[in-house]
Amino acid sequence: MTEETYREKILEIEEKLTADNRQYFDAFYEKILAKGAIKYKEKAMLETVYNLLLDLLDAQVGRQKARVYFGVSSDELAENMLKKMPKSSPAEIRGILYYVAGSALFWQFFGNINWFSNQPVAISWVEYLVGGLVYVLAAYIFFTVVIKNIAGKSTMMTYLIGGGFFIFIIGTFVLTQLLFGHIQVFYINAWLAKLIGMILAIGYGLWTYGFSKDK
Repeated sequence: MTEETYREKILEIEEKLTADNRQYFDAFYEKILAKGAIKYKEKAMLETVYNLLLDLLDAQVGRQKARVYFGVSSDELAENMLKKMPKSSPAEIRGILYYVAGSALFWQFFGNINWFSNQPVAISWVEYLVGGLVYVLAAYIFFTVVIKNIAGKSTMMTYLIGGGFFIFIIGTFVLTQLLFGHIQVFYINAWLAKLIGMILAIGYGLWTYGFSKDK
């Protein structure tokens, strides 16, 4: 099954759990996804969660509670499961970081194009270089440090951290423009910029498709 199919199946089966079992499973699911972010293969994590959920559903039919059936807390179960999962290779991790940075840079350029006028587009290679480095560093810290050590503790914290990361990316975009947007500037003809933008949009769409398919 694909990752999306696993997610749909998990949500479907989760609805059949009792309140206690669902609370246990939700804590386990959140923990394993948060702790496994970027470090482990997503499909392997989802497959493990799906199979465990099927076992839990069978146990529930026999009137067993999750905590008794598995014999450990949800956090301990997540830790034990992660130890058995295949880890992402360094190349795969780099691919995720590059995708985050590439996405930010693409939208930065795409958003600067004057689509409804003939004004040339001002480009500062210093702005893009600094922005790219910051995006890669921010993505690395977000996935390997923040998510691993904080986000798994509560759903609210997970949402706050995700929102904070998004705001940080927007803030970096604005700040790099203000600080470096006037350094080493060159101009691209409006029509050429639009052509480059459309080509990049197609390339980015294909990259995103391939990236999501690989994950």
